[in-house]
Amino acid sequence: MKTISNLNNYKSILLTNLEIPKFCDNLWNFFKTIDNSLIYLQICFYDADIEEFSEIINFGEAQHFQNSKQLNELLNQFENQEMCLLNDQSYWITLKRNEIILATLILNKLNNLTLNQLKDIILEYPLTNAFANVIEFNELKQDTIRYRTRYEDLENQNLQQIEDTRNLITQLELDERLKIERAHHDKIIYSISSKVANYEEINDVALAIVNLIGTEYGLDTCILILNNENDQNQNSLYEYKAESKNSLINHLNLPEGKSLINIFLNLKSPQEFYNINGLQNFENAFLNNLDLIGSLVIPIISGDATQGVLIFKFKNPLHNWTIEQMTRLTTLSGILGVTLTNAYLRNVIKQQAVTDGLTGIYNRRSFNESLAKEFERAKRYQETLTLIIIDLDFLKKINDTYGHKVGDEAIKGIGSVLKTNSRTNDFCARYGGEEFCVLLPNTDTEMAAQIAQRIRILINEIQIEGPGVISASLGVASYPIHASDSDSLFNKADEALYEAKKTGRNKVIIANNNQITKSE
Repeated sequence: MKTISNLNNYKSILLTNLEIPKFCDNLWNFFKTIDNSLIYLQICFYDADIEEFSEIINFGEAQHFQNSKQLNELLNQFENQEMCLLNDQSYWITLKRNEIILATLILNKLNNLTLNQLKDIILEYPLTNAFANVIEFNELKQDTIRYRTRYEDLENQNLQQIEDTRNLITQLELDERLKIERAHHDKIIYSISSKVANYEEINDVALAIVNLIGTEYGLDTCILILNNENDQNQNSLYEYKAESKNSLINHLNLPEGKSLINIFLNLKSPQEFYNINGLQNFENAFLNNLDLIGSLVIPIISGDATQGVLIFKFKNPLHNWTIEQMTRLTTLSGILGVTLTNAYLRNVIKQQAVTDGLTGIYNRRSFNESLAKEFERAKRYQETLTLIIIDLDFLKKINDTYGHKVGDEAIKGIGSVLKTNSRTNDFCARYGGEEFCVLLPNTDTEMAAQIAQRIRILINEIQIEGPGVISASLGVASYPIHASDSDSLFNKADEALYEAKKTGRNKVIIANNNQITKSE
């Protein structure tokens, strides 16, 4: 037997050579150095996750056990014995750490060492730690290979995506720094998504998104573009910019900018700005003014539809986007996509609650709320408030003669006239049945009479299949000359409407205190 001092070199050798073939060679030499009567050595690596021996490596003349079933049976037999005499010719050694089996060794009975002496030497030299290091190293190596293989499979499934993302992919890092970065990103994503969820209106949600992303990530610029499927020239743009930075919105509102936005909205995966196909069609001066070098553009996709895109620009134009960052930001964009969808749905539900389903203009409930609010404002600021009530003539006759669908078309026609010809501050609503109301803030009676007359003429121009031309009667009343409160204002306009219908229909009647004047 060699002296302990002659074996010290193997401490570092066994702990640093972690590739399985090299490690096993060193272990064989280690035992040969201990006792040159060693004839054979069988090294059996154990996988605790599947409770099977995963690899068997043989040295020397004899090869005892060549399948894991036999070894498992022996392992069960010697479950509580870390070292024992297997038979008259072999030693069985089980190496464990924290009660987890790492490997077993089977070697011939040595001439110069007893079992207890061999046990002392194995304890002296960190074989258990060496095996643990080897197993951990090779598991990490296999994980790296598995991740690389998984990504290569994804590459093979989509050749175009390989071309688009080739320069964006970096090797996945399996170290503590990556764990910290992931935790940091997760914290930011949770913070942003939870805060954004507190907003209900689309504009509030969008502004919260860019401002929270910009501040949380310390960005130079963050831009959110919401897709308007009905008119791509009317996409909504929201921006966060760091202090002293110029806004990019003006550049994106140029014709070249709108063309670039259309390219963004057709992306299906995250793209670094200067890798996007089609940039060669733009002038260098425009791209330089846009200053999106080093930016990342991520589409916000819900189902098959692209809701919009997020543009991330760090302060360092040479920022190297890693696959980890792109994955995290894509996750964030998905969460924000759900938030935007919810905001859209809330907006639709809210709009449905205040909108008449047939005509698309406001309903009676909305009108009553608006009348009360506008009257109080007119009273507070001593302004004029005028109300026009419109009633479709002969609706019952149309329904009885041509059917209710034709009657609905006539009602929809009046709604369309009011929607397309009202001023910005006017409030148009379907009050019920064939009756409509138009509130005209800060509008005197004379101007209201002209507006009412124009509405009447436009209604006369509506052509409905069946009855042909339709008509309507209109009543007009104003605060403060005709009424002192909102109820009396409505009653005065309604009385004027009644007079218009009573005296021949298809006309405008204006209330004047207790007098009624005609405007045809």
